[in-house]
Amino acid sequence: MPTEQELDQIFLAAAERAGGIQPLLTSFFGFLHRRTDFYIEHGGVKGRAYDAGFAPGQAEAMVRAAFMAHPTRPLEGSNVERSAAAHRAGCEATLVERARDRKARAPAPAPAPAARGADGRYDGVRYTDDGVQIPVGNGGIAATHSWTQTLYETTVTIDVPAATKAKDVACKISARGLTLDIAGGAVSLAGNWYDVIDAGASCWTLDRPGRDRACLVLTLEKTQETWWRSVFKDAPKADQIDAQKVDSTKRMDEYDEKTQAGIRKCMFDQRQRRRGLPTSEESQVDSILESAKNLPNSPFRTDGPPPDLYPPAPPTP
Repeated sequence: MPTEQELDQIFLAAAERAGGIQPLLTSFFGFLHRRTDFYIEHGGVKGRAYDAGFAPGQAEAMVRAAFMAHPTRPLEGSNVERSAAAHRAGCEATLVERARDRKARAPAPAPAPAARGADGRYDGVRYTDDGVQIPVGNGGIAATHSWTQTLYETTVTIDVPAATKAKDVACKISARGLTLDIAGGAVSLAGNWYDVIDAGASCWTLDRPGRDRACLVLTLEKTQETWWRSVFKDAPKADQIDAQKVDSTKRMDEYDEKTQAGIRKCMFDQRQRRRGLPTSEESQVDSILESAKNLPNSPFRTDGPPPDLYPPAPPTP
């Protein structure tokens, strides 16, 4: 059996090739799905032998047991306070504070909202002729927050007092809206999302990007692959972005296998047409005709006299 060091080299190479931990896990479980019986479920009747697969829930339990076999480790030297266990149902995250070595600091006032000009627009933000923001990171800025987005999720950053701790945060993320209060009334925010989200897959974290700065980061899982114009419904026009100017490109590996296959087919067919060669469908038709060429009574036979396609009519009695 290979040693841990030998396996580490294999896994490191695979992780580098995949481009990170999440792509590595996706590829690994895809391999299990394609090439093994890991995802096959049998009846689970006790005492009965099955040729392949696992009882319902057994494969998932194996993954959970393998994960729990190794303890989690705190990020040493980090100023980031992350959730240790997010309560997925209501996404009321319990954050583990890793700042015991920091000296207690007096609460600081909440950061001032982004400055607006006389026309209601924010300083330093580019606008279209229609008065909406040109997106940065596919998102924008508002008086209380900044945000970015992909087709799958929206990330909202809200500045809070530098001395804010996890216990000071009361954050309720629901499918349709947000209710946020920081102890002492430093920050209070409520509103309805631009679109419905998956609250169970969404969460919040308390980040410290600098010694004298803290921010609450909301990660919102979209239920539809759409581009938001703002974080909240009924946002003023100056807080909205031009959704037609977002970067909507996607990497090939972000599509499902069926879509990837369709894209590759289209690309192949385009190359074939440019070269004056048959497309995939034309090649398939040619293959069918070739296989049928020498069948009995085939009009395309080349190894004998052609069949009589119009046999004489039977004699009239």
